[in-house]
Amino acid sequence: MSTRNMRIALCLAGAVAVTALGACREEEQGRLRNFDPGVYKGQEDTPLDSAVIDDLRERARRQAGS
Repeated sequence: MSTRNMRIALCLAGAVAVTALGACREEEQGRLRNFDPGVYKGQEDTPLDSAVIDDLRERARRQAGS
């Protein structure tokens, strides 16, 4: 391979690498990538108030047909 072709190949490889590294969506940049089986590392859920729990129970009762 000639020097000119080698330079062109290196420039193309560099452009592909920069594009691939910069193509990640912003919302995916800080996501968790270390996984431990059986361990939830996400944010804690907010507790439901009693009115919401009662509504969910009523909905489940209606769906069950009882």
